[in-house]
Amino acid sequence: KFRHQHRGGMGLKISRGAEKIGSVVSLVKAGDAEDLTIITSKGVTNRVPANELRKMGRGAQGVIVMRLGDEDTIVSAVVSPPREVEGESEGT
Repeated sequence: KFRHQHRGGMGLKISRGAEKIGSVVSLVKAGDAEDLTIITSKGVTNRVPANELRKMGRGAQGVIVMRLGDEDTIVSAVVSPPREVEGESEGT
């Protein structure tokens, strides 16, 4: 939660920068019934159910969802609908 800022407010800190954790690459908000999909510049895609990621406060250092190679960068991080598992259907 963020407090309401009035005129002359100096802003709010959302993340601590630190050498050991690196830069903030993306910040997205996802519900428990959604997935987080990450795509790298080398074409590697990682899809993680949002309910498998732990919830944190805004002062936390974040969650490592994917480790990158030396020349790899994240080009996209999006919230997507949950993946349907083969053999499962709604209402069963």
